[in-house]
Amino acid sequence: MTSWFVVQTKPNAFETTRAGLDRQGYLSFMPLQRVTKRSRKGLQTSLRPLFPGYLFLSGDEDKMNWRAISYTRGVRRILLTPSGQPAKLPTDFVTELSRMTDDQGRLEAAAKFDPGDDVRVVNGPMAGWAAKVLALSDTNRIRLLLDVMGRMVPFEVAIRDIEPDRAHTC
Repeated sequence: MTSWFVVQTKPNAFETTRAGLDRQGYLSFMPLQRVTKRSRKGLQTSLRPLFPGYLFLSGDEDKMNWRAISYTRGVRRILLTPSGQPAKLPTDFVTELSRMTDDQGRLEAAAKFDPGDDVRVVNGPMAGWAAKVLALSDTNRIRLLLDVMGRMVPFEVAIRDIEPDRAHTC
């Protein structure tokens, strides 16, 4: 029976850990999200783990060699239940999460937005700003209205760069 488990990795060791687990015949999964941060060089967009320091591991639970997994380079520990057994993840959780990602593990926009919805920009130069959905396009972009110094200004961003904002209305 194939199950999903959680492995905690050492800092910045995801690729090393994944390569080691792949060599042992296990399937590993770490969903990534785009994050934009301001730096001295301007805005920098990079892929970051949705759950930093953790990856999901799949295999036939009866045939998994837990000792080999725990000694794989980059593995800090395997998450355990209170009884000391490796903790299984609900299959629906991993299935739904993988459905929301592309073939490289990058999260795609999961939420559907309608004109008039309140949203918050989470990436890009307007990160942190509240906005109202103006219109959707076919190219994974969305047109927003931002309140800039008391004036509503149209702005376009990728759908993956916004999230619903129920706390604020424009």
